Amino acid sequence: MVRWSGYKQVSDNQLRFSFASGDKRCYGSRVVVEETSTTIDVATISGTLPDAPDMCTTIARQATVLVTTSQPIAGRQVRQLANVKVH
Repeated sequence: MVRWSGYKQVSDNQLRFSFASGDKRCYGSRVVVEETSTTIDVATISGTLPDAPDMCTTIARQATVLVTTSQPIAGRQVRQLANVKVH
């Protein structure tokens, strides 16, 4: 799991999160989202792709991911989601 560094609301139901990741050929990402009527908790998870090359460069890049919420954001608090089970 990697902490996201920021987010921007891009529509009534979408947030774009920024986080550090590695080479696109080697690393993928996904999100876990938990919503309530007052909060949107988001965890960004990065890991090695199953078909990644044997040799990956150790470059860092700023990655983004788009999250679509089930209900309009409408002033809900956006927070880091902690204690996510990664499997």
